[in-house]
Amino acid sequence: MPSWNNSPVLFVSEKTEDHRWLGALLSDGEENRWTLECEAKLDSALEVIASGDHPLVIIGEKFRRETGLDFLKEARAKNSNAAFILLASVSDREFEEEALRCGAFDCLPRTEITRLLLDRVLRAALEKNRGAAERNESEDRFRDMAEAVAIPLYVVDEAGRGTFFNRAWLELRGRSIAQELGNGWLEAIHPADRDQVAALRANARHQRKTAELEYRFLKQDGQFAWMAETSCPRFDSAGEFRGYVGMLLDATAQQRYAENRDEARDETMAASRLKSQFLANVSHEIRTPMNGIIGMTGLLLDTPLNAEQRELAQTVQKSADALLGIINDILDLSRIESGRLQIESVEFDLRSLVEDTVGLLSERAQDKGLELSLEFPDSLPTLLRGDPSRLRQVITNFVSNSLKFTEQGEVLVRVTGQDDAEDMLGFRIAVSDTGIGVPAEAMSLLFQPFTQGDDSPTRRYGGTGLGLAICRQLIELMGGEIGVESEAGKGSTFWFELRLPKLVPSVARVEELAFPIGASALVVDEHKTGRRVLAGQLAQLGISADAVGTLTEALSFLRERRAAGKPINLLISDRRLPDGDARTLMEQVRSDKTLRGLAVVLMTQTGNVAEIEDLKRRGADAVVFKPIRQQHLRQVVGRLLSVEPPASLKGSRSPHGAEKKSPARIAYRVLVVEDNFVNQKVAQMHLEKLGHRADLAENGAQALDMLALQRYDVVFMDCQMPVLDGYEATRRIRAGRVPNLDPLVPVIALTAYATQADRQKCFGAGMDDFVAKPIRFEELASALERRLVKDAQSGVTLTSNSATPFDTGEVVLDRAQFDHLCDLQDDDDPAFIRDLIDLFLAETPRRIKEMHTALSSADIRALAQVAHTVKGAAANFGARAMQTRCVQIEALARAGKLVEVEAVLSGLEQEHARLVQALEKQKQRVTVENSRR
Repeated sequence: MPSWNNSPVLFVSEKTEDHRWLGALLSDGEENRWTLECEAKLDSALEVIASGDHPLVIIGEKFRRETGLDFLKEARAKNSNAAFILLASVSDREFEEEALRCGAFDCLPRTEITRLLLDRVLRAALEKNRGAAERNESEDRFRDMAEAVAIPLYVVDEAGRGTFFNRAWLELRGRSIAQELGNGWLEAIHPADRDQVAALRANARHQRKTAELEYRFLKQDGQFAWMAETSCPRFDSAGEFRGYVGMLLDATAQQRYAENRDEARDETMAASRLKSQFLANVSHEIRTPMNGIIGMTGLLLDTPLNAEQRELAQTVQKSADALLGIINDILDLSRIESGRLQIESVEFDLRSLVEDTVGLLSERAQDKGLELSLEFPDSLPTLLRGDPSRLRQVITNFVSNSLKFTEQGEVLVRVTGQDDAEDMLGFRIAVSDTGIGVPAEAMSLLFQPFTQGDDSPTRRYGGTGLGLAICRQLIELMGGEIGVESEAGKGSTFWFELRLPKLVPSVARVEELAFPIGASALVVDEHKTGRRVLAGQLAQLGISADAVGTLTEALSFLRERRAAGKPINLLISDRRLPDGDARTLMEQVRSDKTLRGLAVVLMTQTGNVAEIEDLKRRGADAVVFKPIRQQHLRQVVGRLLSVEPPASLKGSRSPHGAEKKSPARIAYRVLVVEDNFVNQKVAQMHLEKLGHRADLAENGAQALDMLALQRYDVVFMDCQMPVLDGYEATRRIRAGRVPNLDPLVPVIALTAYATQADRQKCFGAGMDDFVAKPIRFEELASALERRLVKDAQSGVTLTSNSATPFDTGEVVLDRAQFDHLCDLQDDDDPAFIRDLIDLFLAETPRRIKEMHTALSSADIRALAQVAHTVKGAAANFGARAMQTRCVQIEALARAGKLVEVEAVLSGLEQEHARLVQALEKQKQRVTVENSRR
């Protein structure tokens, strides 16, 4: 606590009684705090004040030659550091405010002064005086230190005016302190940077924190250099803003580094883009010939082959599938590393996704003699929002690996719920096998790219080591966890956990089929897991199920239950059993009179149609594929056991319960737009196998011409083509500017570029669906199936059920189009149509002659151009047949197939002759109508 004892106080007053009054007032106390000195002469008082020995000065209210206020002004001029207290006769607000403006610390009315008040005012004045002295001393120290530092320093006030610059600043600038003070220092900041600097400082002031900024600074050599500034806002004790203090550092080197870094970053990004484009191009170039390999091999396997030929073809197909898998893995890893892989958020059904994915791998399990089972709880919500394609990719990888590394036993896919909240579902999908397992030392390497548990030169199982690494990154991108539990020689369990948003079903649930009360079933399967899973599925349907492992046990159990008066209603058996097969089972069940009425369902993993039909002839009521989809099981069991089958199923059972054949599919008329000959043939043969009619176009331009002449139900559009690519062709279709062309015709993309960005590009161009190359039969069929569903929902009528003027392509003159042309004629030009016909009839023979000349000289370009011109002229009249011939000639010419042009050109001349007769008749009709106007 500061001491106030004996602090000197100077009292200036010409009245002696005032001296005695103030002395008595100050000495009236227990402590002797103040030493009072009085001065009656003003000149002497000014000299004492100027000496600075008295920090406190009290001035009387009035003197003979001037007022106390006038003396205050003179005293302040002599010593501005002293604290001045002015006395007043009475309390006067205006006088007090004027005293304070002139530099008084306080103004006290004589009538209100007490010892306590005076003591408090003097102490406050002295404290302020001492504080000012300390601040002055602090500022002196700051100035001394600032001048000694070799770093440029500055101080500016709240208005941005410079108040201090140290020697280093002035040397850097090459200017004097007088030039820099005020706003002169702003000239140092580059004009283009001043607004940004001011904004950054203002933000620092607002947030009351230090600002880091860089700008160009004008040095003494007249050149701008990059400087890094640290600027700190200043606030007084009351929290009022008082300006900034800051320092500068040369940032030229850092700026050069940043520029180099940005340049390096741009180069890296450019290299990344080039790599991605290179991979996409490589993908396209590899997928295009692979489309031919896989497609043609698939078609070859559907033809009669001997055993050796079939084995060779299957080897080619499996090798191509493996190569395609490697390409997909490399592309996925590249997209993930570059941050280009996007996780979708679409609606999907979890049960359907898992069942479909596992079902696709069942044949692979059968080839190795493995049991593949799926366990899915009925209580688990299935309508979710997420990325089904990526989930399918992870599940496929897990199951494929389990099948790959398991020589005998089983593979089980188990789905379990974890956190079923109101709007989110947490679930776990685990794939367990009885395979070779993973050694403890290799566990940490499983999810790393390009690594495998066995990397020895003698390793038995191949692979790139990319699959699990991609799965880990996909699951983590979706916000989930992934892991493995394994022990060498005892199998493995690979799992992942996710939480996804749930959806409220948009349609009412289908009414459950009514099963007889107490309905029971027997499951026969040598695999314990398979028995347990299927029994659980039946329990979800409300059917009690027992399970056995052999044919002998099954027959014994069935007979015992019949004898006990509790017969089994349904028998579901695997096709292969340890002590027999399905044929033996059928013979014994159907020959046993006590088992009559028993519904029998056989399970198989093969898709061989002949074998399935044989099983049905032997007495199977239904044949299902393992693992059984829950919905399929519900339908089959419902048909066989329901009390009152739905109307759609009545009469569908044969004497032995054979399933009714599916109704014939509706045939589409499809246009395949593809420039690669092999791809054309693959797509065309696939479509014809599905019962559809397929026409071919070699590029987008030819496709537009064919779409204008013929109505198609679906268009399969390649994306990369010469003349006119698929994107632009689709955009022109959707624009609706092509005459006679349906702008809403469904367009399905065919592309070897299989990235998410490519899919978005297809959809952005107006395409409706997406099929990746190589073209597979199943994917092509699925795309058409989706189209069929949409057509059924929207009530679209197919071309096969509705005739159009262009179905045959042989319409000489389309009356509707010609009438539309006639609408252009008016009374001002009644000869318009007649003159137009005469012009066409005179011009077209010359054009046909030019085609012959171009064909003779093998001038492809001229031939295509003239055919294109004639095609446009014929289109104006609706001359469909002639227009079709021109389209064919143009396409053949651009493809260089001149040998085939001659026959088409001959047909064009015949169509022209027919058109001449039709136009002559129309000209006569128009002439008659004009005469009647």
